[in-house]
Amino acid sequence: MGDKIYNIENITNAQFVIQSLDYQALVRQIEEKQELIALYQETGKTDKALKAGAELAELEQKLEAFKEDVLRLYEIFTRIEIDTERLAQAKAYFEQGQFREADAILNAEEMAQDLDRLTAREQQLDQEKAAIAKGKTQIADEFLIKARLQTITYDHADWFERACQYFETSLTAARTLTSLFEYAVFLQDHNCFDQAKPLYQECLEHNRTLAAENPRTYLPYVANTLNNLGLLQQAQNELSTAQASYAEALQIRRTLAEENPRTYLP
Repeated sequence: MGDKIYNIENITNAQFVIQSLDYQALVRQIEEKQELIALYQETGKTDKALKAGAELAELEQKLEAFKEDVLRLYEIFTRIEIDTERLAQAKAYFEQGQFREADAILNAEEMAQDLDRLTAREQQLDQEKAAIAKGKTQIADEFLIKARLQTITYDHADWFERACQYFETSLTAARTLTSLFEYAVFLQDHNCFDQAKPLYQECLEHNRTLAAENPRTYLPYVANTLNNLGLLQQAQNELSTAQASYAEALQIRRTLAEENPRTYLP
């Protein structure tokens, strides 16, 4: 990811580590334990020296783990954006070796309250976004009907251009499957095959996705789209491609007919 990697030796002697009360406490414990071991060895208390040696090893491991954790935190501070007052204060304390003060600044209760407020705002925005999406879909349907109305108002010389404009506006509002399919059919009926093909393909992709979750509802739409696409491909002399589209549509309808012969056998 391009993040700079810091070696633990690079910060072992860093001022913010040395100033840390936790670091100093561990160092003092290690020094005291070393002195105690030396005393035990001088007085011949071998068993106690061995026990203190094991305790010393644990303290040294604890110190190394402490430095490793500080390193990890140091790296995180270098990677994240310090864009809140709390983070800025926490970093300032950290760089002074005041780790406990940095922890206290990041007040969990305050942060949870801020999170709750943001979550509530997010839910409100989601509701507003859903309402907007619904409104745009409704407008898309209105423009779809208006586009189709142009096809029965032949007294307007530019009815075809107006219909295309309203179909396009419908798709701009919301690319619903109905608008995609109806516009493709309209263009195909008026021999605009190159413009209709990508609409059918987009429609087919959406229907396949939906059919994967709900085949009973959407497989018929997949078959219908394939059939129309096959007709278009045949009209453009793409015979092998058209045959593949017809064959897939036929297979889908045969499958549907096994479950519902009254509807699909015809």
